[in-house]
Amino acid sequence: MTRDDVRRWGLVLAIVGGVAWVLGVLVDPHDAWVAYLVALVSAMTIAVGALSLVLMAHLSDATWFVLLRRIAQAVAASMPILALLMIPAAFGLRALYPWLSPERLEPHVRELVLRKRAYLNLTFFIVRSVVYVAAWTAILVRLDRWSAQQDAGARPAPLIGFSAAAAIVLGFTLTFASFDWLMSLRPDWSSTVYGVRVYAGTAVAALGIIAVVMPWSGLPYRPPHAHALASLLLSFLIFWFYIAVSQLIVIWIGNTPAEITWYLARSHGPWLLIAALLLVGHFVVPFLLLLFKPIKQSPRAMARVGLWLLLMHYVDVCWLAVPDAGISAWSAVWIYPAALVFVVSAAAIASAW
Repeated sequence: MTRDDVRRWGLVLAIVGGVAWVLGVLVDPHDAWVAYLVALVSAMTIAVGALSLVLMAHLSDATWFVLLRRIAQAVAASMPILALLMIPAAFGLRALYPWLSPERLEPHVRELVLRKRAYLNLTFFIVRSVVYVAAWTAILVRLDRWSAQQDAGARPAPLIGFSAAAAIVLGFTLTFASFDWLMSLRPDWSSTVYGVRVYAGTAVAALGIIAVVMPWSGLPYRPPHAHALASLLLSFLIFWFYIAVSQLIVIWIGNTPAEITWYLARSHGPWLLIAALLLVGHFVVPFLLLLFKPIKQSPRAMARVGLWLLLMHYVDVCWLAVPDAGISAWSAVWIYPAALVFVVSAAAIASAW
């Protein structure tokens, strides 16, 4: 599939998904905004994850990643269009975040929210979101400019110092973005490791989309590249599992009502099944597959694993967000794929461009 095909089909799917999502807003506004938030955060975190991989490659001077760097930057290049897609989300903030309407909260939660009013207020929330996206875009523009200079035959400038500073900025901004966009859906709960957990899933998804795109990119992709990509992906899979389980164990041992309720909301009904799906689908199955050398050295096999992990990343974001944001009726679950198709198609058009 060529870039023109991606842009053409992306435009068609974006229109179809956008129309379906708008119908969802008319049918069930609350679920439509939750679906939009999940789709937007899923796509945005993949773009940020790809950007972090580029910085990581510069810092470690990883020569094997040079071939993959342009794909990672192309994935990250979807960030400006995703930033524009954040503008409609501003109209659904009151439907998503309960701290914007503290009078509707239970007394003990309302008291807690009022104490955090200096941080949890609409103006500061929007300003912080703009700062996050602006910082990521500025890093992306600098890296793209350096790549363009390299294409023109200029001597590559040392980017270790810039990458070190940018990695620190990216780490802090992604952490606070995860606090603002996801964790604050439940303002009476907090976790200091939450940002690290979100980043671990972000890195896995970013490596997954690189694995998906690489065989069809037209670049001289070889088995050693697939093997190196698979090894890094395996490392981040273990890291994601370690952080997720560590947070669960610490909170479960503490067994305080203010912390354990977050897991209780995810320990029954469909959410328990989704948790089991994440355990098996996001860790056990890809972990076992990536232990086999023939899979690690096959670009096609790695593409299938990457595609599966992208789906698991979306399910993971749903598991993080939807139980706290609430779902009106499972009959309206069709709104979720509609929002996902709209956001992902728009991001794909930007990346292909």
